[in-house]
Order: sequence, then C-alpha cells, then structure tokens
Amino acid sequence: MKPLNFFFLFQSVFLLFSCQNYERKSGCHLDKMHIKGNVVKIETIVQSTMPLTEIYANAFDPQCAISTYAGNITIEFDNDGNIMHSTGYGLNGKEIFDVGKFNPDNDGSFSPSIPIGPGANQNISNIKTITSANGNVVNVKYYDGNDLIWNQKAYYNEDGTVKLIVKEYTKLSIKSDLINISYADTTTFCYLKYDNLGNWTETEVSYKGVLPMHAHSYKIKRQITYLEDDKKPALIDELSAYNKPNMTTTYATDLVPIGEYGTMRIPHYMALQSNDYINGVKDFIPSSLRNQMHNLFMSVYDDKDAYATISVNFIPGDGSNGFDDLSPEELEYDEEMNKFIEEQNTTIMAQGGTYVLKWLPYKFTTISGRRALKLTYYRYGNGSPIPVYCENYTIPMTDGNTICVIFSFQSNLYNRFYNDFENSINSIRF
Repeated sequence: MKPLNFFFLFQSVFLLFSCQNYERKSGCHLDKMHIKGNVVKIETIVQSTMPLTEIYANAFDPQCAISTYAGNITIEFDNDGNIMHSTGYGLNGKEIFDVGKFNPDNDGSFSPSIPIGPGANQNISNIKTITSANGNVVNVKYYDGNDLIWNQKAYYNEDGTVKLIVKEYTKLSIKSDLINISYADTTTFCYLKYDNLGNWTETEVSYKGVLPMHAHSYKIKRQITYLEDDKKPALIDELSAYNKPNMTTTYATDLVPIGEYGTMRIPHYMALQSNDYINGVKDFIPSSLRNQMHNLFMSVYDDKDAYATISVNFIPGDGSNGFDDLSPEELEYDEEMNKFIEEQNTTIMAQGGTYVLKWLPYKFTTISGRRALKLTYYRYGNGSPIPVYCENYTIPMTDGNTICVIFSFQSNLYNRFYNDFENSINSIRF
C-alpha cells in the first residue's frame, strides 16, 4: 500500500472510532439546555458594558449552575453530552473562573436565569425547581441560606427556547390589610440568528426592572462546535470587536467651584444638590469617616431614566506633600499594594452598606499638575439590580489637605456617560 493511501486509511479509521465514541445520552446536559446535535463546545460573548459574567460568578457557584445567557463563557462537553469543563471571562476578556468538574445540584442548575438581580451581599446558595411534563423548568425559587430571594417563572417557545422570565422579589413586597404589591422584573428573549440545526447563535435579551431606569438590553453571540466540525478560533478573541464601544459626548458644561481650590466643568444635565440632600447621603458614609469628610459639592443626573453622580470631598490632611514625593519605583504598580488598597477600601465601603463587585488595578495619574491616585471599581447599586461603575481620584493639595473627586453611573450606561465624566476630570483647574 502506498504511504499516501495508508495516511487516508488511517484518517478514515480514526474518524470512524471518534464518531463511535460520541454517543449522546438521553437526558444529558445538552437535552436540558435544549441544544440539538453532537455538540462538543459552546462559547458565548456578550455585547454589554455591564459585568454580567462577574455578577453571575459572584451570585452563583459556576461548579453547580450554568447559563448561556450569563456572559462570556466557554462550555466543553464529553461524549455523553454532559458538561465536563467551563470557563468564564470578565468584561475585559480575562479569565475569572475555571471549573474542571461540573456538579449540578438539580434541574435548577439549567434554568434559563440571567444574572441581573442579586442584592449587594446576596449569594444564591439553594435552588428549588418545578418542571413541566416535557422537562422545562417553569418555576425556580432562589434562596440565600434560608431566605427566599426570587420566585422565578419561565415561559418557553415551541422549540424549547426560553421566551419570557418573570422574577418576583420577595424582599421588595409590600403587604398590609389594604394593599398588596409584589415587585417583579421581566426578561424577554428575541432570537436573531440560528444555525442549520436550529440552535440559536445570536440573541437579544431585554431586561425590564422594577424601576424604568433599570431597563437594559444586550446581545449574546454563541458559537457551537459540533463533533464533525474543524477546530474553530476561540470566540472570546472576538469580544473586543463584538463589544466595541459606541461612546457619546455632550459638550455643553457648567463651571462649578471646588471650594477655594479651583474649578471644574460638569455636564449641563448634572444638577447641584442641596445641603439637605448631601446630609442624607452621609448616612451611607462609614461613621469612622463621616466627621473627617466634608462635601464641597455634589451633582446628580437630573432625570429619572438613569443614575449618575459627580461629587468632590475635602479631607483635612497632615501637612505632607502627598504623592508628589513618591519615587519612580514607588509609582510603579505593585500587586501587593493593589490588594491592600482593595481590602482597605472594600472594608470601609461595606461599613456604609456599599459592596464592591469588581476591583480594577490602581494607577497614578496627573490632574492639573497634581499627582492623583485613581481607583476604579464596580459596586452594587443601592436598591438597584444594575451594578454601578465608579472612579475615585485622591488628590493631595499643596496645603497638606486632600481633595477626593468621585464619579459613578450605571454600568450599562458606560457609553453614554464615560466621555462626559472623563472630560470633567480633565477640566479641573487648581
């Protein structure tokens, strides 16, 4: 036999045995996920500025629960059609979890839930489900310990794909002899593209929260690799192109004083708040800092369709020259220092009822000739299912006192607010 013919014979035998080894079992994970075909891998990426994968990994245990609507996730399947490995990637495409063994507790592990909704310090630790005659999970009760957090109902299309999810928030219910109000959010799914086996490859998810400002829509792209397919490039490599920012900029601004230190410009749609409002906000500041921190001004977005703030605080100092005395070596990023700053700040914020979801590395920058420490993080919103994006600039002044400039907004509105707020920081003049 000629060598070339022998090569093709070997390839044919190898493919034959490979196909024979794959034997999808009835009731496997692929069945519960309503996915057709001999699937070996599913990859999803999300078009959103909200850190959805981070929310999912923080609220659920990725070793026990899975969702193809929850973010940037890669799932690998064994020859029976069951999950054997999953990996999650954050908003920036970097790995945030790697689960080598999947151990679902029950059918609720495959419920079509999306991650938006957990409270700041809630973790879904127990799930109870009700399934229909055809195996669809139609009712799921999510618990944090013994506390019922959500009562979720799901409705399906004829092909088994989820059509609508309604989550009732037990902690937001108001009940009395005269009134009974249950707060709920709704999520609808619009399937935009399918492959030749009828599995969806792109979906738009529309979330409608309890308040109008919490409405949010995002797209999910899904790549499915079947047994007979050639190896495909990793879908996560397309994340930056798929989630490319579409930023807006507003050029109309108002000039506001920063106490006696200087001025800055804020977008015209930001409204300066009264002393009564500012005093109310102080309730969220830890008591250890409340007497040290003095507000120079606070501005809030002046409409009800979004949340956004810019504030400047003054903290009396010890007379030192701040960050300008640091050496080049001290200005270099240090992982241990970042961990220390993160732990210190997250502890202080938690004392005031604010919980950090995702912490980004610190950095030093320059504002109007003064060196500043920039802290960036995502926190859970107070009474909001949408995490908030925050930037905090600590700027020691020449008199030894410190100015703190903070801006924040709903993370799903990053493209809407970020350029304007960055321009405000760059407009500061001391």
